[in-house]
Amino acid sequence: MIVLTRVLSGAAALLLALAGLLVAAPTASAHEELAASYPETGAVMDFAPGQVTLVFTGEVLEQDVEIEVLSGEGRDGVDGAVLHEGTRVTVPVAGLDDGYHQVRFSVVAVDGHEISGAYDFGVGELEGSRPLGAGTQEGLEAEAASSTSRGEASATGSAGPGLGLMTGVAAALGLLLLGAVAVVARRRATGLDAPSGE
Repeated sequence: MIVLTRVLSGAAALLLALAGLLVAAPTASAHEELAASYPETGAVMDFAPGQVTLVFTGEVLEQDVEIEVLSGEGRDGVDGAVLHEGTRVTVPVAGLDDGYHQVRFSVVAVDGHEISGAYDFGVGELEGSRPLGAGTQEGLEAEAASSTSRGEASATGSAGPGLGLMTGVAAALGLLLLGAVAVVARRRATGLDAPSGE
């Protein structure tokens, strides 16, 4: 009986530890991403902004920040050095004419994960001008097809095979624990665990 009680206690402790891992695993596997931007995705501004600011959900490395602000003709409007402030990066821009512009960015989070993307915004008179594709449904579909063809995983994708394995192990341990409880209950019901000498 003492051995069985120890086995049950150990199995219960292991099951609780695995449950804790299952709860923590999705959080640990999440990557940083773009949280906000100025100008915002798809914004149409009366006047050209003097800067572009990107805010991420976590800190990014200063040395690995790349930002372009491209016109429809492919001219880059970035006009100075990147200002890095932990989760926020800002670049000065100049010479943005009326029409659509595309912000392209690539940064590296402190966990080593690369965050890259692009979005469009408009300035002034947009007649005869077309979005460059980023941040629009058409651009998002093209970007998704491109990412799939390169075999890239999305930062918001699955947590990976480790989570499935832990779930399977937790389920197996749960069944083992239930089986052990059933054995103890059956032994007690049949009187096999009665103390000797009574």
